[in-house]
Amino acid sequence: MKSQPLISIFGNHPALSLAELLSRYELQANAVLTVTDQGACFHGSKLVRIDDLGGTMKIAGFLFRLPAPYTEDQITDALADYLVSNCADRKEIVFAVSYHDNAGEPLDSKYICQGIKQRLKGKLSAKIRYILPGEGPALSTAQVAYNQLAQADVSHSEFVLLPSGTETLIGRTEAIQDIAAYVARDENRPHRISSEGMMPLKLAQILINLATPASMAQKSTGLLVDPFCGSGTILQEALRLGYDVFGSDLSNQAIKTSDSNIRWFLKHHGKKLTTRAQFLAYDARKIHEALGDESTDVVVSEGYLGTMFSRHPTKTQLEQETDAHVSLYRSAFTSIYRILKPGGRLVMTLPYYLEKRVSIYEQLLDALQQIGYNQKSLLPDSILSTSPAYRNQLTGLQTCIYHRPSQIVGREIISLTKSA
Repeated sequence: MKSQPLISIFGNHPALSLAELLSRYELQANAVLTVTDQGACFHGSKLVRIDDLGGTMKIAGFLFRLPAPYTEDQITDALADYLVSNCADRKEIVFAVSYHDNAGEPLDSKYICQGIKQRLKGKLSAKIRYILPGEGPALSTAQVAYNQLAQADVSHSEFVLLPSGTETLIGRTEAIQDIAAYVARDENRPHRISSEGMMPLKLAQILINLATPASMAQKSTGLLVDPFCGSGTILQEALRLGYDVFGSDLSNQAIKTSDSNIRWFLKHHGKKLTTRAQFLAYDARKIHEALGDESTDVVVSEGYLGTMFSRHPTKTQLEQETDAHVSLYRSAFTSIYRILKPGGRLVMTLPYYLEKRVSIYEQLLDALQQIGYNQKSLLPDSILSTSPAYRNQLTGLQTCIYHRPSQIVGREIISLTKSA
């Protein structure tokens, strides 16, 4: 028997958010009922926890759907009827309506909320108040948190509307991403050098989940290796998600930085964790010498991104840079392949030169195949063939480019598996 459907509202990188959700919970194509440019509706699981997901901003319990064409008054009537049925004995009702869609004209949230309030007044004696979005057609997670609209009590509700072609799905928010927790784990670290392009914690969490099948997540065991560990961001989040971790880096200073950051994290945020961390100054091109063959469940890493250019590199600079990267990664991937267990996953970011669209990964494809890796598309064909919005967010190699508008070198996110 399938469980009650859930609605996931994604963050700024929907393709990554959907890929993370599918990987973490090993959702098959038939479990995903609807996919839109801002979210998805899927058969839920008691195992789904928003704190485990870096790319999901809200999780809502599915209530009902309205087939198109429909009017704002029909939405108003449907939500008013829901509140009347579930809040008959409440003294106060606080609600909001959020519209999650990038296409077309958004619904008038104020008109709908005023209409709901008017309809409730004639049927309930409760004090009634509604919350409007601060910007755009949807409440931010900060607004939902401040107004306590993700509670078990239906009298405090955010209703999410997720349009999908011929219908709109309507759900009630049950959980939101804890932004304050991310800030606490990030900004107070003893070594945080933003000028060096530190990986966002949410992205680190997404990468780990892309490498973590549900069967492994349920066991809360396994060894995750980061052979380019830098300041330890990926290792920190992997510890929190249940992995033992091993971090290595060619730089002795990076190892000291990682060790210091992880000690701080365990002291302030991980006192109940039973996972362990180890560090070693070592060359990623020889990592098998330190760990041994088939010792590792997953490898997740922010690869060396190269020179931090202040302007787009010249043709000569780009050729020199890419040649060095290809040589480094060919050797590193050979050594990493040896430490992975059969069927083990490798998820990594590689440099991608945005102006010329130069991909280091593309230049490594033949070598990776010869080593024995299988490419794992970030999203299944069943999604890509029916969802242009997601197909357009991936490259022709079915990888994803993660970058800010001002960046010169972006991150190309790749996923590989070792031949079983």
